[in-house]
Parts: sequence; C-alpha cells; structure tokens
Amino acid sequence: MEHVLFQCSFEARAWLWISNTFGLTANFELVVSFRAAKSRIKIVLDMWLVENLVFRSELWAMRNNYVFDRKKMNWNIFYKRVLNLIQDYSLRLKGDMKNCAEDIVLLDYFRVAHRRVKHQDPVEFFWNPPEDNELQICCDGAEKGIPGIAGAGVVARDAHCSVLGPMSIGLGVTTNYLAELYGILIGLEWAMQRGFDPHELAMWAKNNNSTMYWSAPPVWLLPTVEEDH
Repeated sequence: MEHVLFQCSFEARAWLWISNTFGLTANFELVVSFRAAKSRIKIVLDMWLVENLVFRSELWAMRNNYVFDRKKMNWNIFYKRVLNLIQDYSLRLKGDMKNCAEDIVLLDYFRVAHRRVKHQDPVEFFWNPPEDNELQICCDGAEKGIPGIAGAGVVARDAHCSVLGPMSIGLGVTTNYLAELYGILIGLEWAMQRGFDPHELAMWAKNNNSTMYWSAPPVWLLPTVEEDH
C-alpha cells in the first residue's frame, strides 16, 4: 500500500508538490503526517489534514482507473481536481489565521477564502517589591487531567527584587484546586523556614482566605491558629 500511494513516480511527484507548497514533510502514516503541522495555525493545520485525505483518495482512484480501465494517469487532471476538492472542503473549516504573508499566499494558492484574524493583545503585568521585613512569594500549581498528575512551584523575592530561590514539587494525582492551594501553602512553609514568624503567617492565612486554608491547613499552622480561638 505504501508503495502504491507514496513511492511510485507519479505519487512521489504529487507528495513532493504538496509538501513544498505547505513547507511540511508528508508521511505515509496519516497521524505522523498530521503531527508535522501541529505548530502551524489552525486553518493551515486543517487544510493539511484535508490535503492528506484528498491525496490518498484521489491517488487510489487514479490507481484503480489505471488497473481496471487502463486509463493513464494525467497530472493536469489530478492537479486541478485536488485544488477543487480542497477549495470545496475548506468551506467547512473554522480555523483562524494570522495576518501574515505566508498564510495569505497559501490560502490564495488553494483559492480558500480568508479567515478572521486571531489577534493576541499583550497584557501588562507588574508587581511591587515587598517591604524590608517582608518576603514576596510567587506561587502556582497545575495539573493535567481531572484529576491528574499535578505539581506546584514557588519563587521567593526580597525587598531588593532579588530572587532568593525557586522551588518545585510533584503532588501526585490531585485536582487543579488542590495544586493551586498547595502551591501557596508550600510557599508559606518555605517563608517560615527562612525565619518569618509562623504566627503572622497563620493570621495572614485566616484573614485573607480562611475557607481555603482550613480545607487543607499545613501542619505548622494548626497550633498557631488554634491558639487564636
């Protein structure tokens, strides 16, 4: 099958043409060929998948015409039919495009209508350094799956904006909520190890988000929180 659809002279010429047009490397395995375009924008990714499917069906149809009806393979007929089919199937594609020359040239080549441009607006982000007697903790947690493998990370900075050190930890299988939660708690425990008052940290935990901290309180918070009751 690979020889018939991919390695014969006519088929090799066809795959070389479409690979050069997209700037991608086609493969006999459909999944492998599809993954070659994973880094491209959605409309190009969809067109690449359509092209792979169209090529396989049209090359197989031409092979049958040659074997059973003795019709010679004609490049011009194949070329025009592929262009027409990709144009027809593109009406169902919903992907966005970037407003760059490469995308426009490719869409115009296959006579595909231009799609809406997906703009990415930059978001301004800034932070103020902590006071001299404070420690700024930047923490985050994430997981893959619901639930899934999770982890958390912490970066601590002082009043001079110097990074005191980063830390990351694996949390096993848990939810995204707990991953975010333990990212904060691990950062607070780290702050205590660096000499910050655990009683102040306990009061901060209660005053800022008591529900979250009571749901999974770290060990060092329990005695100091209980003393306040």
